[in-house]
Amino acid sequence: MTLIQILNLTGLACITIGSILAAIASPSPKYGPDGSVTLAGEPNLEKRIAIHRWQKNFKNFLYLVALGAVLQAIATALPTGMP
Repeated sequence: MTLIQILNLTGLACITIGSILAAIASPSPKYGPDGSVTLAGEPNLEKRIAIHRWQKNFKNFLYLVALGAVLQAIATALPTGMP
């Protein structure tokens, strides 16, 4: 594999993994039967704390997506004749 292929593959993996984890960690609303909306939706305190800890990593997952984009940009900028 050439350096360009390795950078592209690594960038694609970072984008894919970061996107999936960011989607999982993003806060999602829970709708009640009366039309009310809550972001936690969990009455158990320990589960709410665990959800909050997971959601605190959302920004880091977006950074992983950005890193993948930078790696692919670098791979695109390299001359194609490079090994």
